[in-house]
Amino acid sequence: MSLVLGHWSADWLVLIPYSVIVALHLTGFARMRAAAREPDRDLARQAAVFQAGLAAVLIAFVSPIDYWSGQYLWIHMIQHLLLVVVACPLIVLGAPWLVVLRAISRPVRQRLGRAVLLEGRPLAIRRALRGAARPVPVALAFNLTWWLWHLPALYDLALRYTAVHYLEHATYLATGLALWLQLIGSHPWSPPLSPLRRAPIIFFTAVSNWVMAILLGFSTTPWYPAYAQVAHGAFSAGADQQLAAAVMWVGMEPSFVVALVFVLNTWLREEENDLSALLRRPRTSGWH
Repeated sequence: MSLVLGHWSADWLVLIPYSVIVALHLTGFARMRAAAREPDRDLARQAAVFQAGLAAVLIAFVSPIDYWSGQYLWIHMIQHLLLVVVACPLIVLGAPWLVVLRAISRPVRQRLGRAVLLEGRPLAIRRALRGAARPVPVALAFNLTWWLWHLPALYDLALRYTAVHYLEHATYLATGLALWLQLIGSHPWSPPLSPLRRAPIIFFTAVSNWVMAILLGFSTTPWYPAYAQVAHGAFSAGADQQLAAAVMWVGMEPSFVVALVFVLNTWLREEENDLSALLRRPRTSGWH
C-alpha cells in the first residue's frame, strides 16, 4: 500500500514549469474557443490529450514512482517509459504550439518566431541546426541518448547526483519529443518524410530497444552497482534487472507498433486518394 500512497513529493523544479505550461495552454485554449464561431471539437480533443501528456510527466516525477525508482530498477524503467513513450507522443498529438502562442503577447511571439527561424545567426550555424533537425539525425540522437544513459557508469552517476538525474530526464523528453514529431507530426507541422519512409525509423528504434532489453535481461551479473547494493528484501538484484528488461521490452514496443500502424495506414489512405483522383480524371481521346 505504501508503494501507492506513500512518498509523494513536491518537486518545485517540476511543479513550477508544469503549472506555467498548464496556465498558458488553458489561457490560449480559452481565447481560441472564444474567438471561434462554433465549438471546435478537434481543438478540445487535442487539449485533453496534451494535458494528459503533461500529467504523465507529473506522475513520473512527483508520484511514488520517483521515490521507488531509486530502490528498484524495474520501477526506474517505468519512469523512463512514462516520459518517452507515454508523455512525449501525447504531447505531440496534443499539438499545443499554436494554443500556447495564443496566450503570449504579440511582441514575445515575434521574438520567439525569430529565434525559431534562427534570424541573425550565421548561415553555417543555421544549416547545421536545420540539418540536425532532420529525421535521421533525430532518430540517431534519440537512440544514442537512450543507450548512453543506460550505460552503467552514466546510470549510476544519475542516481548519485540530482543535477545529472534532471539532465537525464530532460534529454529523454527533448529527444523523445523530437522523435515523435518526426514520426506522427503535430499541427501545424507535418513530418518531412513520407509515411512509408518513416517506417524504417520506427523499426530501427524498436530493434535498438529489443537489443538493449535482451542484453539487460540475459546478463548474468547486475549492470548497475547502485541497485546491486540496495536491500530488495525478497527481490534479488538479478530478478530486479530481469524484470526491468521485461518492462523495457513490453513497455516500449506497443507505442512503436501503434506508430507503425499509423504511418502505414496513412500511406494506404494517401495511395487510395491518389488512385481515386486518377480514376476521376477525365479521359481524353486520342482521335481528333
